[in-house]
Amino acid sequence: MTEQHVKDIFEKRGQLEEARDLDCSACGPALVFALQAGENTVSLDLPTLLQCLYLAEQKASVPKLSAEWWNSVINHYNIGSSIRKTVAGRSDNARL
Repeated sequence: MTEQHVKDIFEKRGQLEEARDLDCSACGPALVFALQAGENTVSLDLPTLLQCLYLAEQKASVPKLSAEWWNSVINHYNIGSSIRKTVAGRSDNARL
């Protein structure tokens, strides 16, 4: 990714347009957010947003959330072993 491409991405910030609970046979139930960036509209589902929150926490951009909270999210949304492994190593981890 070029430096100009990265700059272009950050200059085209999306704004929340709406959020809806969806239940489709192909994707299952999920809260999906519609983001508007200029004339473009994109969607972002809650599991992806939670993965972004996890990355923000790892970069110290947001305060740490408890391992208990992350365990609950991981189990509820099944969002991946990479998050589970990191949470398992935290000192405040009660269980997985």
